Amino acid sequence: STTIETDDKVVFMGTGPALDLLAASFFRNVNKIRTAAVIGGGSVGSMLAQQLEEAEIRVKLIEHDRKRCVFLADNLKGSLILHGDGTDLELLEGESIGECDVTVCVTNNDEKNLLCSLLVKQLGCERIITRVGNLRNSMLFERVGIDVVVSPRDSAMRELLNRLQAKDVNILALVEGGQGEVLRLNLPEGFATVLVRDFVLPARAIIGLVKRGRNVIFPHGDTPLEAGDQLIVFTMASDAEAIKKAFTR
Repeated sequence: STTIETDDKVVFMGTGPALDLLAASFFRNVNKIRTAAVIGGGSVGSMLAQQLEEAEIRVKLIEHDRKRCVFLADNLKGSLILHGDGTDLELLEGESIGECDVTVCVTNNDEKNLLCSLLVKQLGCERIITRVGNLRNSMLFERVGIDVVVSPRDSAMRELLNRLQAKDVNILALVEGGQGEVLRLNLPEGFATVLVRDFVLPARAIIGLVKRGRNVIFPHGDTPLEAGDQLIVFTMASDAEAIKKAFTR
């Protein structure tokens, strides 16, 4: 059996309501996000702010380029656009950025994102999501207490790897800089039905979900796997090749 210990990172899969209940059982203070700060008004920051607006979250967006601020103000009617630098402590304090439920740092500079994150964390923001361009920096970001690190290179690498995979295997996500993978396996026509417990996979791989038509199944050992099913598999990157061999047997 596997034990979960303090400071472990755990990825859960489930329906929205089930995950809400799970979070409530693990964490005493699970609050809905109502306010968010976005530092960096480029294409990523702009799209993020728009999505947050659609979710009825109050947004403060900080952008250093004045012309870009004018553009953002014209296109993001529900966000407060602030002209300034995300590393300006006086600006962060004056706009109460530390009181936001979440802060997202998405400038194009890793060092600036790190400094912004540390300043906002010092001001009291408990949830920080930071963009990192260089994967070598991701461990540093997490080591100094940045809650979530998002790397655009992960997305690019995932797309590249998908192009190299067999047509029935897709990488949905890379975990911990590529050490782990979330795979989607499409069971082909002619696949002989087999129970999950009899489907041979490496020891460090687990089937987390089965999608059959419009139905989503969270499998157990007696769940049958049938032709046409889509499997979501969690595995270590080093075992991915073995999974492909088991899958195409």
